[in-house]
Amino acid sequence: MATAATNVTSNGFTANWTDVSGATGYRIDVATNSSFKANSFVNGYHNLNVGNATGWNVTGLKPNTIYYYRVRAYNNAGTGGTSNIISVTTVAGPTPTPTPTPTPKPHRH
Repeated sequence: MATAATNVTSNGFTANWTDVSGATGYRIDVATNSSFKANSFVNGYHNLNVGNATGWNVTGLKPNTIYYYRVRAYNNAGTGGTSNIISVTTVAGPTPTPTPTPTPKPHRH
Protein backbone atom coordinates (compact mmCIF):
# COMPACT_ATOMS: atom_id res chain seq x y z
CA MET A 1 0.00 0.00 0.00
CA ALA A 2 2.83 2.44 0.79
CA THR A 3 4.71 3.63 -2.30
CA ALA A 4 8.03 5.38 -2.81
CA ALA A 5 8.52 8.86 -1.40
CA THR A 6 8.70 11.87 -3.69
CA ASN A 7 9.94 15.47 -3.35
CA VAL A 8 12.81 14.36 -1.14
CA THR A 9 14.80 17.32 0.23
CA SER A 10 17.33 17.80 3.03
CA ASN A 11 14.57 18.32 5.62
CA GLY A 12 11.54 16.44 4.36
CA PHE A 13 9.75 14.33 1.77
CA THR A 14 6.27 13.44 0.57
CA ALA A 15 5.09 10.06 1.83
CA ASN A 16 2.82 8.32 -0.67
CA TRP A 17 0.44 5.38 -0.63
CA THR A 18 -2.29 3.88 -2.74
CA ASP A 19 -5.97 4.30 -1.99
CA VAL A 20 -7.48 1.39 -0.07
CA SER A 21 -11.02 0.41 -0.99
CA GLY A 22 -13.43 1.22 1.84
CA ALA A 23 -10.96 3.37 3.81
CA THR A 24 -12.23 6.65 5.21
CA GLY A 25 -8.77 7.82 6.24
CA TYR A 26 -5.17 6.93 6.94
CA ARG A 27 -2.69 7.11 9.80
CA ILE A 28 1.03 7.45 9.18
CA ASP A 29 4.11 6.63 11.26
CA VAL A 30 7.54 8.09 10.46
CA ALA A 31 10.57 6.86 12.39
CA THR A 32 14.34 6.62 12.24
CA ASN A 33 14.23 2.91 13.07
CA SER A 34 12.77 0.29 10.71
CA SER A 35 11.29 -1.53 13.73
CA PHE A 36 9.46 1.68 14.74
CA LYS A 37 10.74 1.48 18.31
CA ALA A 38 9.03 3.82 20.75
CA ASN A 39 11.86 6.36 20.92
CA SER A 40 12.51 6.47 17.17
CA PHE A 41 9.33 8.19 16.00
CA VAL A 42 9.72 11.60 14.40
CA ASN A 43 8.04 14.20 16.62
CA GLY A 44 4.42 14.60 15.48
CA TYR A 45 4.47 11.60 13.13
CA HIS A 46 3.40 8.74 15.40
CA ASN A 47 -0.05 7.46 14.42
CA LEU A 48 -0.73 10.80 12.73
CA ASN A 49 -4.24 11.00 11.31
CA VAL A 50 -3.86 12.48 7.81
CA GLY A 51 -7.50 12.04 6.77
CA ASN A 52 -8.50 10.69 3.40
CA ALA A 53 -5.29 11.62 1.58
CA THR A 54 -2.89 9.44 -0.41
CA GLY A 55 0.17 11.57 0.33
CA TRP A 56 1.53 13.70 3.14
CA ASN A 57 4.36 16.21 3.39
CA VAL A 58 6.70 15.17 6.19
CA THR A 59 8.83 18.10 7.36
CA GLY A 60 11.32 19.06 10.06
CA LEU A 61 13.73 16.22 9.30
CA LYS A 62 17.51 16.08 9.44
CA PRO A 63 19.67 16.08 6.28
CA ASN A 64 21.37 12.90 5.08
CA THR A 65 19.33 10.66 7.42
CA ILE A 66 17.38 7.47 6.73
CA TYR A 67 13.71 7.59 7.70
CA TYR A 68 11.03 4.91 7.47
CA TYR A 69 7.31 5.30 7.03
CA ARG A 70 4.27 3.07 7.09
CA VAL A 71 0.56 3.67 6.74
CA ARG A 72 -2.65 2.17 8.14
CA ALA A 73 -6.09 2.61 6.63
CA TYR A 74 -9.13 3.05 8.86
CA ASN A 75 -12.89 3.29 8.60
CA ASN A 76 -15.91 2.97 10.90
CA ALA A 77 -15.15 -0.71 11.41
CA GLY A 78 -11.68 -0.01 12.81
CA THR A 79 -8.08 0.29 11.69
CA GLY A 80 -6.52 -2.01 9.12
CA GLY A 81 -3.14 -3.65 9.24
CA THR A 82 0.09 -1.75 8.83
CA SER A 83 1.39 -1.32 5.29
CA ASN A 84 4.78 -2.25 3.95
CA ILE A 85 7.61 -0.03 5.16
CA ILE A 86 9.27 2.48 2.85
CA SER A 87 12.74 3.86 3.56
CA VAL A 88 13.75 7.36 2.51
CA THR A 89 17.15 9.01 2.80
CA THR A 90 16.99 12.78 3.01
CA VAL A 91 19.54 14.57 0.86
CA ALA A 92 22.65 16.04 2.39
CA GLY A 93 22.31 19.70 3.31
CA PRO A 94 23.42 22.33 0.84
CA THR A 95 27.14 22.96 0.87
CA PRO A 96 27.70 26.41 2.33
CA THR A 97 29.18 28.83 -0.17
CA PRO A 98 32.59 29.89 1.07
CA THR A 99 32.84 33.60 1.71
CA PRO A 100 35.70 35.05 -0.30
CA THR A 101 38.33 36.63 1.88
CA PRO A 102 38.81 40.24 0.82
CA THR A 103 42.29 40.92 -0.46
CA PRO A 104 43.94 43.47 1.79
CA LYS A 105 44.72 46.67 -0.05
CA PRO A 106 48.33 47.75 0.16
CA HIS A 107 48.83 50.75 2.39
CA ARG A 108 50.27 53.76 0.66
CA HIS A 109 52.52 55.98 2.73
